[in-house]
Amino acid sequence: MLFSFYHATASKLSFLANKKFFWWVMFAALLFPFVILVMYNHPSADDYCYVVDAAIRGFWQSQWSTYQTWSGRYISTFLLVSSPLAIGSFFGYKLISLMLLLLTVVSCLFFIKALLNKKTLDVSVVAVSFCMVLLYLFKMPSLTEGFYWLAGGITYQLANIATLVTVTLLLTMRRAENYKWKLAAAVFLCIMICGANETSMLEFLYILVALMAFEYASTCSIPKHYYLLLFVSLVAASIILVAPGNAVRAAYFQGEKNILKATLMAATSGFHRIEFWFFDVLVLLVLFLPFLKQVEISSPAERKIKPLLLFLYPLFIFGILIVGYFPAFWSIGFEPPSRTVNVLYFLFLGSCFHYAVLCVTYVRQRSGASIAIPLFAQWILFFMLFRSMAPHTHYHTATLDLVSGRAKTYDLEMEMRYLEVRKHENEDVVFKPLTVIPTSIFFVDIEAEHPEDWKNLCTRDYFHLKSLNLTKATE
Repeated sequence: MLFSFYHATASKLSFLANKKFFWWVMFAALLFPFVILVMYNHPSADDYCYVVDAAIRGFWQSQWSTYQTWSGRYISTFLLVSSPLAIGSFFGYKLISLMLLLLTVVSCLFFIKALLNKKTLDVSVVAVSFCMVLLYLFKMPSLTEGFYWLAGGITYQLANIATLVTVTLLLTMRRAENYKWKLAAAVFLCIMICGANETSMLEFLYILVALMAFEYASTCSIPKHYYLLLFVSLVAASIILVAPGNAVRAAYFQGEKNILKATLMAATSGFHRIEFWFFDVLVLLVLFLPFLKQVEISSPAERKIKPLLLFLYPLFIFGILIVGYFPAFWSIGFEPPSRTVNVLYFLFLGSCFHYAVLCVTYVRQRSGASIAIPLFAQWILFFMLFRSMAPHTHYHTATLDLVSGRAKTYDLEMEMRYLEVRKHENEDVVFKPLTVIPTSIFFVDIEAEHPEDWKNLCTRDYFHLKSLNLTKATE
């Protein structure tokens, strides 16, 4: 009886898993709480500062001043100064969070489509993309700083999306169709990535050089467009690196500037991250192996995967973490903020999926053999994964914020604040602390009993108040 139930359940699940609509439904279920939370999202901190500075100095002068006195991130500055908050649109602010979520999904879909060498978004593409998006949304270091805090999302997550799209273009650029359009888009995205933030800039240069080495190792040639993209990226990177504002900003941090020590600390942190991230990634890759095996194999004459490449690839993945951690340890002496580690995790995931596809391709090119995972082993892995992830994911936190009403209460209290500042324009205003904190979307509140704090000043100036204070800290 039990065996019959097991067999019937397994058969039905196997049948559903081979239907594209099933994975679209799974995508909808995965994204649902994150999308609904967008409705309750509100700006804070730097979100106001960029808009206020542009209102005082003027649009272009504000960007030039930032370049001279604080940061060379010319793309991030441009986009943040152009925030919907500049026209008082809090609804537009929420839409940007939604846009970042949807663009992340779309970029993953087309990245996996390129990896599997597919011409359409078939069931294997949708299923493996679901796997990648699930891992990222569940386990990314900071959901808030990735999607719901505008300054963090525009600076880092948008750069993640641009990086993945550029890699996708490079993986498909050997094909003749739309070559010029793809190259033009890749050039634009290179400029965008390098101007977004220093971590994404360094990571992209590292990945670009690694892709050139991969092309040479697998095809014995490097397409000319790689050299163009490398040149454009180096020029764009030089603009951000020579910015006078970087020296001003560096004065606030007292890192030792010791290359060897920073490298060792970066390698140590990278190794610990791999320990923390690797289990869930490995189990999900094994569970989704039936879909990964559906990769369309190019002829060995066109691209042959060699054992040395597979042996060295894990070092490339480890290098992603070292490159990402190094600037923080070199300049400030401690780990970077979670929004920066989001970049490393996103690129770590993408490279793991690329490596899995390369391994499958190598096995099929070498022997044509097909790796099969017994059904009972798949069930064991599934329950191991469920036990590992279920209680400790952003999905769990996001769902609780919605079901418990924390997100809605937070939204109502913020709306009450907006109503209060409109009633008391050009006056002294004192807020009460928020009674609830939805951790999935909340970033930071103004400072208690410190009206001179920069967060208080930016918020004060945005709402045209005389002063702004908080009775006690929001806990």
